[in-house]
Amino acid sequence: MNKRFLILIFGAFFLQEQVADIKLPQNFSTIVEKLIFFKKNNFKVFYGGPIGGSDKGVKWVMPVAFEDELHKTTRAVYEIAFVNCNFDTADGAEIMFVDICDIDIKFKNMFSPDYASFASLLRGEYIHEKYIVVRRADVAHIYYPDIFISADHSPHVEDKSQIIHFLHENFKTKNCSKDCNTSLREKQVIAYENDFEISYVPLKVQTNFHGEAHQFFITKKVRKNDIWKLYYIISRDENVLTNSAALSEGLLLRLDSGCVSGQIYNDSACDCLDQLHSALHALTESPSAGIIVHIPAHDGRGFGTAPKAETEIYKIGGKGRLHTTAPLDTVQAAQLLYGCSDFDIRTFDGAAQMCVDANIKKVILLTDNKQKVQALKDAGIEVLRQKTDTVKEACSHHIQAKKNSPYYYNDETNQI
Repeated sequence: MNKRFLILIFGAFFLQEQVADIKLPQNFSTIVEKLIFFKKNNFKVFYGGPIGGSDKGVKWVMPVAFEDELHKTTRAVYEIAFVNCNFDTADGAEIMFVDICDIDIKFKNMFSPDYASFASLLRGEYIHEKYIVVRRADVAHIYYPDIFISADHSPHVEDKSQIIHFLHENFKTKNCSKDCNTSLREKQVIAYENDFEISYVPLKVQTNFHGEAHQFFITKKVRKNDIWKLYYIISRDENVLTNSAALSEGLLLRLDSGCVSGQIYNDSACDCLDQLHSALHALTESPSAGIIVHIPAHDGRGFGTAPKAETEIYKIGGKGRLHTTAPLDTVQAAQLLYGCSDFDIRTFDGAAQMCVDANIKKVILLTDNKQKVQALKDAGIEVLRQKTDTVKEACSHHIQAKKNSPYYYNDETNQI
């Protein structure tokens, strides 16, 4: 077994030594246990949470983890998305397995025929009235610190059989499934590897803004000693990080956190997808060079997908796994779940260090988050802040709640 494989598969084991860097609620492990809906041997299903949107489409998503024989890390992660149905209306639903990479979905990659098929499924446009889409994840952070990075293995036959059996027994779905892939994944090739980092050859994606196609390069980097492990560097120029003039004169920069419910399943209750694509659009219009540093494991403000899903229940009000409540805003929901005021455990020093390693001296930072500004300044980088400008009526309450918290700027002007 080679060194790289060990690093990827047993990443969560190494993370255990770094947990002290993150202040977790005292009862966080108890909270995580209560979020488990079903568990048998190495197969674990979390309760998940609602996906807001139109009358048709995804209604609920449950994370699934397959652990290794040591029960220390996940061997594979899937997401179960209920489409045009929910727990109590899924009887007779068809189960559909898809294998499409995170990058194609988050960046709405026009190069990928799989993305078009997946997007159609999420909108509820399959011939059957109700169905369940099961997707194998490339990257997953179900709860802190268990970060999973796929070792590019194919889905296991036994994975599918266990998921089908679970859905049939618990929700009376059809006891069979269909595979819905139209093309093969683009294999990622390692560009270089050293004691600290694995960097991959950039992938090309193409995204449409207002009817015009724009091409981006996405470079995957696994940081071996970093708490959050995986970073994507997105740019329009494949060689932007070797342009000394651009790096010293002021680079447009966005530090972007991953969000499964928003960036994969188009949840209308958050603006994470809008923030990402607003930053992509800004790269196309900026007269200066720019990059986005995307951090997938920041989901749920660092706590993970399963805890974040529980807070989505509290936001609409109702009965969750731990609490029954009236509708709350996003900050109140997180504080209720964790029983403390600190609802955000993300750190940005890893992203700041990447900027230092690239010899970036000055940035124009697209953000409303004070922590991002401070992390870059602490790393010795000059920061000019440009406020984000996403406007999303469906989650205006969510956006305002963030601005009212001490982590965010609450004004409407740019800060220097």
